[in-house]
Amino acid sequence: MPCVLILCSLPLLPPDLPTLLDFMASRKAHKKDQVTEISRKKRRTANKATARAIGGVSLEVINKRRTEKPEVRQASREQAIREIKERAKKAKAEKAKTASKGPAGKAAPAPKAVGRGKR
Repeated sequence: MPCVLILCSLPLLPPDLPTLLDFMASRKAHKKDQVTEISRKKRRTANKATARAIGGVSLEVINKRRTEKPEVRQASREQAIREIKERAKKAKAEKAKTASKGPAGKAAPAPKAVGRGKR
């Protein structure tokens, strides 16, 4: 706006008006002691989740598991793996036992669909 006011106050427009406008624009752009500080946006602090029961597990059990030592965790994990493997062995043995008895009457294989074959 000051540029327009200066131009209006002049009695006659100078012949080198574009040069004058460039000069005034550069003065406005490069003022003395002009400090441009970039203000950073404030980040929201993350809401900390409050401790609460999750699913069917109570808060006491969660805290107990959180505080137990790594050795105890490792031992319980190995025990669970052993238990699963034993169950798998038992299931496999039962399956083998039923298969070894032999099938009483094997069903005949299903007849193949009669068609034209590959096209």
